[in-house]
Amino acid sequence: MAKKEEPIHLPEAKYPEITRLLETEDFEKVNKDFAKTYGELEKLSKSKGMKKAADAVKGMKAIEKAIDLLKNLLKRKYEMQEPKKKGVASKP
Repeated sequence: MAKKEEPIHLPEAKYPEITRLLETEDFEKVNKDFAKTYGELEKLSKSKGMKKAADAVKGMKAIEKAIDLLKNLLKRKYEMQEPKKKGVASKP
């Protein structure tokens, strides 16, 4: 007799805001906040103070990485949903 496989229990998500963003795909406020902050950091990056400019560039890179992360998470969400859609469509 074959052993019945037990379902894998994954830990609960600890980032409710990120989860909500991915579920609703409502990125309007986040995009607006990122754009505003990025613009301010861009101005600072052109300032004369080397320390301020360097810190601003680091902040800009952090925003770019956060955006890339959200894009990758959204892509992964779609990849995970795709087999479900195919499975539903192929059943009579």
